[in-house]
Amino acid sequence: MTNETYEKVSTDHMRSMMAKVKTLGKQCQLKADDVSNFVAAVGTGPWNEDEKRQLAVAASDALLTAQSPSSKRRPLQNCKTFAGYFTNSDVTMLKGDNSMPLKLDCHSTEIANETLVYHLPNI
Repeated sequence: MTNETYEKVSTDHMRSMMAKVKTLGKQCQLKADDVSNFVAAVGTGPWNEDEKRQLAVAASDALLTAQSPSSKRRPLQNCKTFAGYFTNSDVTMLKGDNSMPLKLDCHSTEIANETLVYHLPNI
């Protein structure tokens, strides 16, 4: 095989490998160990240092794509009012001339009570 032919075959092979590696994250569940083993195998292959680096970066990107939960993420929830969390006396105290620490204590106590009541098992 001539040097020119070898270079063309090597370039085509590298292009093919890059395309396959880039799609791995979308096609299967990759684990960090899989990528580590792949990079180690590439290190013993016929590629030059730049090509090995490119394949390692592509494998790392594929791993990030495989582990990205962005498509499964729930949309953000909005709370338009906290009125349902306060008693009438809480609302009166929050509207009044009381000190800011007292208002914050009232607010945090109500939220904590709602959270604790919500998470406590039925006894």
